[in-house]
Amino acid sequence: SLRTNLSKHTCCFSDLAWGEDVEEFPEAGKVHEYFVRFAVKFGLYEHIRLACEIISIRRQSATGTTKMKTTDGTESIHVDHRNPKWVVTWRRNSALNIEQNKKTETETAVFDYVVLASGIFSLPNYPKRSVSGLAELMENQPFRVLHSKDYKSPDQLLLSTAILPKSVQTKTSASTSPSTSPSTSPEKRRLRVLVIGNGFSGADIAAEISRKGHKVINAVRRPCYFLKRYIHVKTRTISDSSSSSSSSRTTTKTRTHHDARNKEEEEPQSSRRPLDLVFYTRKAAEASRNLTDAERSRRKHRALEALGGNPGRVHPALHVDAKRDLPFVCISEGYLACVKSGLIDVRKGLVRVTTTARNGCRAPVAVFSDGSEAEFDLVICATGYRAHLPFICPEISLQVQFEPTDLLQPLILYESVFPPKISNLAFVGMYRGPYLAAIELQAKWVARVFSGKLPLPSRKEMEREIAREEGIRLQRPRPQFPRADYVEMCLGLARKIGCRRELERVESIFA
Repeated sequence: SLRTNLSKHTCCFSDLAWGEDVEEFPEAGKVHEYFVRFAVKFGLYEHIRLACEIISIRRQSATGTTKMKTTDGTESIHVDHRNPKWVVTWRRNSALNIEQNKKTETETAVFDYVVLASGIFSLPNYPKRSVSGLAELMENQPFRVLHSKDYKSPDQLLLSTAILPKSVQTKTSASTSPSTSPSTSPEKRRLRVLVIGNGFSGADIAAEISRKGHKVINAVRRPCYFLKRYIHVKTRTISDSSSSSSSSRTTTKTRTHHDARNKEEEEPQSSRRPLDLVFYTRKAAEASRNLTDAERSRRKHRALEALGGNPGRVHPALHVDAKRDLPFVCISEGYLACVKSGLIDVRKGLVRVTTTARNGCRAPVAVFSDGSEAEFDLVICATGYRAHLPFICPEISLQVQFEPTDLLQPLILYESVFPPKISNLAFVGMYRGPYLAAIELQAKWVARVFSGKLPLPSRKEMEREIAREEGIRLQRPRPQFPRADYVEMCLGLARKIGCRRELERVESIFA
């Protein structure tokens, strides 16, 4: 039931547009339909083996080598063309085999090149280390703990509580307002839901289930700004008298909540545009390109507060301190409104979960850093994901400095694509915050390098960039994304693969 945070105008590939009938921010099912349509249009299914579990990817010993020159002409990398370089082993898992827990025989083949594009959002991350008692709750009462990955709709929560004690199942609240009050029937019972995290998924889930009458306790760790999916802009038509013929042009300005510059002779018309079309522009990227990190952070704080206000005005636990906090952002339509109306109870600093005796059974309780407590029936952990690559051999793991517990930067790669010391291996979409335009450009780059149409960057150039990637991993406090400037990332990739000129033709779209 959740929607994309990016509009369909940027959440797409360059050679397949969304249908006109699709909403600007599609639901998950529509995104799936889009990818299926893409695969059908370009005949990808004949090249895809579905329902396959990769068991291992390992090197095959080389018997011959061929030199490949790098861009600076001073080094060469050996690539074996007479014998494939990678041995890949996998197992086909049909739906029936998975249901019956049967494992089929493995298959093996050898390949000259391997591209890993499985994403880093693989395993749900549960805050077992930072929240004492959560691991025990998951072990003893697993039906009480859900990850945002598995959340579908508020109705799903009622199914999850089918095995809860009856004293919990029949709880209702007489104080709930009539507009949100659930029926007293078992199907409409009111649950107490602890949502851990208030990022993109956490905020939307908390808002959605609170509107269905459930009591929501939202445990937050760091503050962030909350923006809606649309931004109101002011458009004003100005006559151009410099031309012999009568003409006009339209100018556009972003209208913020605190914008007092509306003392025009004629009140400008107001329209709304998707947030990403206003935020992700070449002009903004160029303006921040040469700034220091500190100045870039200050500017972002000012811009985000102008657009959405400081959420501390709604609840003190959500206050953003521009001098201390990094400028994190969350896109959510109704989270702050639900907090303001009391539908969401925000608590900061979840320390542990424990149990207490209630009505002859052990009821779970959340304990916070200020000593306050809150009972709950279910937990939804909106706490991110961990990368999971159990099939890569130790050589790959070592060369890419794979750290599965690092949620920000689990892999260290040149431009998030190439490991400097393994020439026939590449990664696509394997970074936090994948953006379809960047993924497409990464794929084009890999295809051109592996087909011999483009040379690999020099080892020296790649190692210099690797040092910067390592710096991102070590950065404290940690940023929200390793590459928050999607436009600059895409422009950089475009320059490397030689399609910058193509982008120049659509400059007006992003300016």
